Amino acid sequence: SHSLDIPFFWGNYLFYSLTAAIFRPDNKDGREALTDIMMTYVKNFAYSGDPNSPETDVYWAPWANDEGGAKRIIFDANATEALIEMSSE
Repeated sequence: SHSLDIPFFWGNYLFYSLTAAIFRPDNKDGREALTDIMMTYVKNFAYSGDPNSPETDVYWAPWANDEGGAKRIIFDANATEALIEMSSE
């Protein structure tokens, strides 16, 4: 959903009428882990121009035009942890 990433960058899970449906007690741990890592990437980028640091396990590679090259970073979570990966698609 468009702008669904905003609560994770701000650490504020009020999201109109969808709050109760998508930000539930059973996914709090994963949601907070995702927020922490997303904020870390943004903090690093704002501070140094590079989103990566020893705090970030997944290297956010620059976009590459070659086939199989890095295209995007995927920020996701399950109920208990953040799931971050680079995608070439």
